[in-house]
Amino acid sequence: MVCGQMPEATLDNWVERFNEGARLFNAGRHAEAEACFRTAAAAQPGHPVVQFNLALTLKVLGRREEAIEAFRAVLRLRADHADALLQLGIALLELGRTPEALPVLARLVAVNPTHPSAALTLGNALMQQDRSELAEAVYRLAVLADPGCATSTNNLGAALMSQRRLDEAARVYRRAARLAPDSPEYHKNLGTCRM
Repeated sequence: MVCGQMPEATLDNWVERFNEGARLFNAGRHAEAEACFRTAAAAQPGHPVVQFNLALTLKVLGRREEAIEAFRAVLRLRADHADALLQLGIALLELGRTPEALPVLARLVAVNPTHPSAALTLGNALMQQDRSELAEAVYRLAVLADPGCATSTNNLGAALMSQRRLDEAARVYRRAARLAPDSPEYHKNLGTCRM
């Protein structure tokens, strides 16, 4: 049965609607997933996971302003919801609202410093604001959280490079190139240190 044709969610069937929404979302049928998640969210307004999936669906559908409000609603239910903090920060960045995104992403790093994308995303936002010294410190956290992440390592090199610390940047870029030997970008970055 198509999601939009299902009866209104009740306390008994909201889980079915939620699960159907998840199935549709994973199949790339986001508009149909939204209808299911909205029904489940109406039946469970205090359930952060249900509300989060609705917010994420809105973001994927490109309705970022609605998604931002929905992620904020999730955070009112559970202030330490790491994925809601991350997605809110990303949505704000995508809309060019970097000054608004920075405290959200900083809170994410404070709440969950080992979240795989927390420090990396905050560092990227800081670099957009030409705050390479702070970005360096945050990228170092990202590298500590995941030493095998070539992206975090490369971005640390970029922060060092923007501070004109060429020798350090070269060492870090070399490490990024070893972590991702097939990445031409990382090898190119290493070459910029030698100029």
